[in-house]
Amino acid sequence: MELHGEILATHPSHLPVADVSPGKENVQHTSSSAPSYKDFVPLIQLVKPKHYRFSSIHLLGTRLTLAPHREDLVGEALDILQRKHDIKRDEIYIQTKFTPIGGQDLGKPIPYDTKDAIKDQIATSLRVSLRNLRTSYIDSYLLHSPLRTMQATLEAWRALMAAQDAGIVRKIGVSNVYDVGVLTALGELRKVQVVQNRWYEGNMWDPEVWRYCKEHGNEYQSFWTLSGSTCLLAHPAVITIAGRLDVTPAQVIFKLAQLHRIVPLTGTTDELHMQQDLAAERIAFREDVDSEIRIITKFIWGG
Repeated sequence: MELHGEILATHPSHLPVADVSPGKENVQHTSSSAPSYKDFVPLIQLVKPKHYRFSSIHLLGTRLTLAPHREDLVGEALDILQRKHDIKRDEIYIQTKFTPIGGQDLGKPIPYDTKDAIKDQIATSLRVSLRNLRTSYIDSYLLHSPLRTMQATLEAWRALMAAQDAGIVRKIGVSNVYDVGVLTALGELRKVQVVQNRWYEGNMWDPEVWRYCKEHGNEYQSFWTLSGSTCLLAHPAVITIAGRLDVTPAQVIFKLAQLHRIVPLTGTTDELHMQQDLAAERIAFREDVDSEIRIITKFIWGG
């Protein structure tokens, strides 16, 4: 049973607006509180195309992470949504991960034979994900992290490339990669289409990898966006913007991230918070907050 990944419900143009992660909830880093598919069917319904239609480009989307810890429960929820709530498969953007043995919880079932070659581990894990998620293809498939050696990481990357060439996955990428050299090495074989990293004060908002993605056109997804940046949530400039625009500080941060070509992943099982997070994309910064925007932009990105 695969234990990590995201499932992103989107409108027909594949703008990601919900990220349902069978990894960890609340920005992917706390234990799950959604033990049944029934807990997140209502939340995914919030992002049905008839409820939310966005005009901005894919990279400016907001993704919402629900985390049941279990792909099979997510698959059950998506099956219910497709059969009973008129959500079609091509309106759902599914992203999940291959997790190497170093990232697995050894107290839970591992979705491959650890004695197999890396390419076979990935092939087996991917088949399990397809079965769990009740789908014939994955929109985005990521390495949960680089493997222990560059050679092993390149071997894994070739396996993802093969899955993409076979049409089983549409995009491929990597998570938890903070060395631009790894992205460069992978990119020599095939462009890394998606990068998913911690984006928080503890790593100074990941400037090198974020800049690399911006310059090379890689989609950059962020997690720990809120929970890892308490100083940002409490920054006077963020508080001032939120007050003047009648929005929350979290919405201000999401909007700023989106404007800098970051797709923020957020975790919530609260319908109000989900609505607020989705609404962040539609915030328009006015001239009366220009100085505060410059302050917080310099605080995060320098310059």
